Amino acid sequence: MKIGLITNESIGVNLHRIYTPYKYLSKIHEVVMVNQITSSSEFDLIVFNRFPNQCITDMEILKSKGVKIIVDIDDWIELPSYHYNYSNLKIKQIAPLLDCLNLADVITTSTKLLQSELKKIGFKSEVLPNFIDSNVKNEPKKHAIGWVGGAGHVNNLLTMSKAMAHNYAAKRILGGYTNGEMQSEFYRKIMSSNGTYNVELRKPKKENYMELYKDITIGLLPCFKDKFSLCKSDLRALEYAAMGIVGVTNGGCYSETKAVQCITDRDIRNEIGKLIISNKYYNDMQAKQVEWFVNRNNIKKITQKRMQIIASL
Repeated sequence: MKIGLITNESIGVNLHRIYTPYKYLSKIHEVVMVNQITSSSEFDLIVFNRFPNQCITDMEILKSKGVKIIVDIDDWIELPSYHYNYSNLKIKQIAPLLDCLNLADVITTSTKLLQSELKKIGFKSEVLPNFIDSNVKNEPKKHAIGWVGGAGHVNNLLTMSKAMAHNYAAKRILGGYTNGEMQSEFYRKIMSSNGTYNVELRKPKKENYMELYKDITIGLLPCFKDKFSLCKSDLRALEYAAMGIVGVTNGGCYSETKAVQCITDRDIRNEIGKLIISNKYYNDMQAKQVEWFVNRNNIKKITQKRMQIIASL
């Protein structure tokens, strides 16, 4: 079977849900990564996340020729009002996304909650876990508090803004996607308590996305309690654990991970302080989260589930 992965990104969601997992199927199937396809493209199966990066008509023509389609979706279909793309895509996004989901032979998703929400609007889906394959080593010499995320996560990070006003004995690192300099500056203000503390800014590298996490020892896992955020996967917690970073969360989509769980701002401040001061506590939490990651990040199980889905088409 010839499988076309429509993605031009080797970072974030496309890396951990499309590119890396299907790369491990290349011993059995011919797997090709492309930026886009046309109605004359020769594939037996097409896989993409949310949108195919082209006109839906091409997908309809390919579908009529017997080409199978797997659509992966890891976010709730409607953007929240605080998302930077809300005004542009509020109307434009939902219709084509629903068209893609209606064309799909199989819909795959990242969480049981998102699966349940999709079912409410008439779509059945299969839950497939993320897979992280990284050879980047993280060997920090001093503590650093970090957050890595996308430009649409502003309300998540804001839930920890009060905790970040505390004067921790640690460097601060901010990495990930930005929607221009204004968005970068806004995030920097949150992480720096409005400029009180210095923050190192990092942008993702397509050649090695996981380098964003280097030197971080304590990773923030904030979650705003709305449908869009709650439906997200615990991918960030997995990325932290893969790099030996101890995650600290205020719950939500990270409530079932092994990250340090907090309820109040005081909890967050106390836990971060304890992790910085106590090597034993830090090492214990690190070991617990790394073990959780190793158990979750089982490529044999992850590949087997995808193979079963492909075989059913």
